Amino acid sequence: MNDKAPDDERFELAWGAWRQFFALRLDHPAPTQPEIDGRLIRYRRAHEALSLARFGAALALAAGIAQALSITAGSVPRITTASEVLVLAFSGLLLVALAHLAFQHARAALEHRTLAQRIDVEPLETQRLETLFADVRDPDVREYVQDVLAQGRALRKAEAAVALDRGRGARGLDDDSRAAFSHEVRNRRGVRGREIAIAAACLLVALAARTPDIDGATFLPGMFLLGAATLIDLPRTVIQLAVDPWQLAGGGPACRRLRLQLLTDLLPQLAVFLVVVVTATALGAPAA
Repeated sequence: MNDKAPDDERFELAWGAWRQFFALRLDHPAPTQPEIDGRLIRYRRAHEALSLARFGAALALAAGIAQALSITAGSVPRITTASEVLVLAFSGLLLVALAHLAFQHARAALEHRTLAQRIDVEPLETQRLETLFADVRDPDVREYVQDVLAQGRALRKAEAAVALDRGRGARGLDDDSRAAFSHEVRNRRGVRGREIAIAAACLLVALAARTPDIDGATFLPGMFLLGAATLIDLPRTVIQLAVDPWQLAGGGPACRRLRLQLLTDLLPQLAVFLVVVVTATALGAPAA
């Protein structure tokens, strides 16, 4: 199927924005003013969506950690066997790892938000343009700037930043194809190894809880942590569908195909979360 069909203009514009501002590629001839402004809008919205997704992941992890700590505080006095101490120790290690991950997501959310606030369609002054590119000798960069000037339009600030990065030796991503863009929007290819590991951990917990020397409730803090870990990618997938930062809704076949892939990406995440919930419910039932 030809992704350059007229009804796939939305996909082409989104891919062009990602290719220029994330993969650091310069088109020849340079995009026109309406096209570059459309790319910049998507660039800003993409960072806003990433900020929301990262914040959502950090919030899910923080909620899981808080609940795990609450349950642990009540279960510690009931620990009587070495096996239960070992389970609690593993839960503690998992808690530390997820706390570090939550901090990373929170910091990344702030970085994306700060960057998004600086992205606009404001043009660069001509005098400033001459100063910035005076020492740039990269032929691709020079050609790009000349293409922009030949159109009789001003270079946008974010557009100039990419050209300067290229002029200073940055080369961006090796793969800037349409498939690479789709993969970046999805942020996954099918079921993640982490999700398989969590489902396997639930099976092991269900088996271990049947042994007489371990109280099933001892696993509950770890189960809350695993449940939070299954939600790390979910906010990003949901936001890509609901907020639609790349403005793919209403596009042609390539847009519809990508949005359908995002919908299917929800299934393994929700399925693994359901496995965790069922396992945790089964563990807590005897104590009820």
